[in-house]
Amino acid sequence: MQIDYPRILKALISQGHDYADVFNERTETTTILKENGKFDKLASRMDNGYGLRVIRNWKSAYAFSNLLNQKSLINLAAETAIMLNSENANTEHKKLTAKNTNSIHKIDKMPRDISLEEKIRIVNSAENVSKKFHKTVTQVNVTYRDTVRETEIANSDGTIVSQKLTYTTLVVFVVASNSSQSCRAGCCNAFGQARSLRNDAGCSEQ
Repeated sequence: MQIDYPRILKALISQGHDYADVFNERTETTTILKENGKFDKLASRMDNGYGLRVIRNWKSAYAFSNLLNQKSLINLAAETAIMLNSENANTEHKKLTAKNTNSIHKIDKMPRDISLEEKIRIVNSAENVSKKFHKTVTQVNVTYRDTVRETEIANSDGTIVSQKLTYTTLVVFVVASNSSQSCRAGCCNAFGQARSLRNDAGCSEQ
């Protein structure tokens, strides 16, 4: 739903302000956890909400809501404004101008464009490769998680800025043991940036 930020800002500063802003965050997350051959967690969720803030004479009022319709947000903005009621105060805001925040990181394919079946296949593949790595491997835990976080801020100074951040990680945790010792090691792959998380004393690096 397209939100009319100027109308919300107008209601937010109706009782006067030094500064006011409207913040929106929308987050999509998928988590797959497979422990010792069994799927322990398989979940997708989406969170979306708005935060409203107004500042006057070094005092601030803040409100938030996950009601996404225009009427509810305008009513909430008006209620927030009353908290800092002030006579002869500034009740104008500048025309909004978009500010460029292009990401320097190229995303070839967004997580939401990859099917859940494909993500499960990645987890199963990581598990199979880890199990076959050495005969002493007794347990493999794999966690896949992707998050797309989109934020947008519009303020009374006339700036509106938006940003999209994408996080994708694959974590593999392996337990290996024989008759004389047991060790644990982990590896995190942020799809292009693999690194070791842990390698207990006594574990071979080979």
